[in-house]
Amino acid sequence: MKVLFSILFVLTSIHFWGQNNSNIIPFILIDKSDSLTSNSSRIIKKICHYKLNDTIKNKTYEKLEYGIMFHDDINERIEKFLNASGRKSYPYPLNPFNPEDVNVEAHIYNERNEKIKIIPGFYYEEYKREKLHNRWVKDSTSFIFRIRFCLSELGRYKVYIHASIKNLYMDSANLNINVSKGSNPGFLELGKHKKHLRFSSTKKSFHGVGQVIPWTESDGWDKIPQGSGSRSFNFMYNALNAMEKAKGNFTRFVAAPWFMQLDWENLGTFSSKMNHAWEFDRINDYCINKSIYYIFCAYLHAPLQQRTDKQDKQVMPGVRWEDNAYNDHDLSISKKMQEHPVGAKKPIDFYGNERAQQLSKNYFRYIIARWGYSTSFTGLQLMSEIDETANYRDEKINDTIHDHYQNRIIIKKWVHNMAEYIGEKLQSDQLISVALINGINGSCNLWDPEIFNHAEIDFIGLHNYTFETSPSSGKIRNRNLLIRYPAVTNLNTGYQNEKISHKSFQKKCFIYDEFGHLMAIPRKWPEDKKIDLSKILNDHIPFMIKQDLWFTFASGCAISGLDWWNYYTSKRQKFWKKLYPPILEFAKSIDFETNNYDTIRKMKGKPVIAQRWPENTRKIERSNGRKYWRRDLLEVYTQVASDGNTGFGWASNRSVNWPNMLHKDEELKKMYNGEKPYSKKYLYLPKDDDKTSKPINIPKDKYYFKVRFLKSKKHYQITFYDTNTGFEFSQNHIKTNRKGSVKIYVPEMLWEIHPDIAFKIQIK
Repeated sequence: MKVLFSILFVLTSIHFWGQNNSNIIPFILIDKSDSLTSNSSRIIKKICHYKLNDTIKNKTYEKLEYGIMFHDDINERIEKFLNASGRKSYPYPLNPFNPEDVNVEAHIYNERNEKIKIIPGFYYEEYKREKLHNRWVKDSTSFIFRIRFCLSELGRYKVYIHASIKNLYMDSANLNINVSKGSNPGFLELGKHKKHLRFSSTKKSFHGVGQVIPWTESDGWDKIPQGSGSRSFNFMYNALNAMEKAKGNFTRFVAAPWFMQLDWENLGTFSSKMNHAWEFDRINDYCINKSIYYIFCAYLHAPLQQRTDKQDKQVMPGVRWEDNAYNDHDLSISKKMQEHPVGAKKPIDFYGNERAQQLSKNYFRYIIARWGYSTSFTGLQLMSEIDETANYRDEKINDTIHDHYQNRIIIKKWVHNMAEYIGEKLQSDQLISVALINGINGSCNLWDPEIFNHAEIDFIGLHNYTFETSPSSGKIRNRNLLIRYPAVTNLNTGYQNEKISHKSFQKKCFIYDEFGHLMAIPRKWPEDKKIDLSKILNDHIPFMIKQDLWFTFASGCAISGLDWWNYYTSKRQKFWKKLYPPILEFAKSIDFETNNYDTIRKMKGKPVIAQRWPENTRKIERSNGRKYWRRDLLEVYTQVASDGNTGFGWASNRSVNWPNMLHKDEELKKMYNGEKPYSKKYLYLPKDDDKTSKPINIPKDKYYFKVRFLKSKKHYQITFYDTNTGFEFSQNHIKTNRKGSVKIYVPEMLWEIHPDIAFKIQIK
């Protein structure tokens, strides 16, 4: 065994935003000063009063961090790699991001001497912010390699640190830990019935409410994707602060070429984004401290689309395959040192090339090594909108259908390989997912449902946008009833192509991890060049955002949201403050562990988890040209527990729509009429809009909806809740018929005061 490194045992604690705040408390330093050719080692220096065999005390789910410093000649070889340019040459230098070169691991054993986990180490750089110059300045650190983890069970543990250089030179040391009970409720995991989330320690239900806070740039798509500067992180900090003040507790971050896609610039090395990783340490710490949980999406789809600027003016230089480091013909090849080309010519090679797969595994390994200890890090999403990449979907060119079935096989295999590696090899505590945006013909019938059938895929991530177009594409008014409800239902039940063909989906969680409203009407050019239509629209439709939040909650999603738009605007952040607390107040007494709301039942011949009212499309669409009936004015989603004793849901007045808001919002009115500052009309009445020119006030006990699957001929109490506060405002008593169904007449719903209500049902 060769002597390689010194070890500093450090314990870190949670801290707030700030720069250059040392969160490292040294306990012991083992300084092995012998050279690589020596066969002996000795401790020549100790820091603090601890001895090597002393036991360090820690709490459950509390971060532990080890700092490791290699011998000088190893450090020099690493520095040579980081400071050089071109492709790597052997045997020098050493790529610290490639475990084939430098591998550091912690092997953890419990008091029964059973190995419970192997934690990979990671290369680390320290920085200071210089916001005045929009940059970071590299700071000094003695410990360029770190190991971070937490322990979830009480007891005594022994940690063995192993390090190797190219599997030729190795060294190790061991330390002891005694873990006592802490206050952290643990990671978020799948609940008892698999459809909702709970805390791993307390096993209590968790309901998330929030929206996507994707990245650093407000208009990142318009940036040539060099890494964002330090000032742009203020967008994220401000949004997280606003979310915490609004009681929001869930979000999603998306790695992009300009933010945290660590392997974008340099193949096989993350050195260009070490400043972002340092900044993300602080974002992650804030989330832990404020109990905000998040999905981290590791890859953005756009860089795996082979599109040139000439072919698609929407794609700016850099956010494309032509500038991807995995591409052998990368047009923006960095001057920094990187691995040798892997033999990838097309985006599909990113998925199918074995060497490319190994480098992606190194990327996922780094993410888990650095942030996998974090109880706020809930989900690792492999790819965003994977069906937008590498010619996944069949396409029609002229009259010819181009079959891309083989591409889907390759992509599915990549998903399964990565999920297996992260779940089994890395033993990740994070839920694993992949996200799609479109099914066959734009529906929720997936091109390849098998992509989700690997045992390590924990939740289905789906994206869905409704589009304002000219002429209107329809279904805008009934977007949740007609578009999103079938997606939630079909993907929760495995109902694909008119039958339950993927029953395994019934044990997988469903999250709309990205959705919203997109202005797809082309701007008039150049008059409206500087106008961001989607941003403006989304800042002026708070009721539609509210509808989406309550819909996702009541229709069977594990999280309320996650809407995409305008996370950085003060107007959107004010919406959060108004919209989030009522849902959390209403949801806090709903226990998804005790009551199984995820039972699959048949309604009108189709499997459902949550009931929809009106129950069929014909009744939804009949009001397009005729007067509302008592049975179709309400939009309602209801979940009933498997024992039929309890239920909850949300009801909304269908006559309330954005056209009814025109007289209340000058900006919407200008967009609709094409008035200044707009050079043309940008809003159009939906094709599926009804003939009602004004919203209808719903009088007490006149309009109803039906709830099924309750117990036969039993008395129940229904309690109605104000969605503006989350508090109860009225109660009623109902009795089911012999089939266990009941008509529920709603209280007065004045459209300007409370056009929607929530409700709970409890057997008496």
